[in-house]
Amino acid sequence: MYKTVVVSAEVRKVSRPSTVLFASGYDLFCDPEELGREIERVANALYSDGYEVVSIMPMSRSIYETSGQGMGGVSLTGAAVITAKKISEPDLPGAPPRVQ
Repeated sequence: MYKTVVVSAEVRKVSRPSTVLFASGYDLFCDPEELGREIERVANALYSDGYEVVSIMPMSRSIYETSGQGMGGVSLTGAAVITAKKISEPDLPGAPPRVQ
């Protein structure tokens, strides 16, 4: 049995006049450390529930804005899809070998 969970980090608007990407006066920022902590938290919870993580796929968002000066855009990786497989107790690392 498989289980899929989507985790994400908050996308924030940050004012940075020297590096403004958008004409409206803000940059978009997604904290990779926050996303990493959330992936770790969910992966540990899945393991505690008897699942082994088999895949972590990043999800990117593209955001564009058009103004009188042209068009600008940014791509942010602010989420990930975690897929895990249910494992039986003897398959857990450190478990005693299965008796047949």
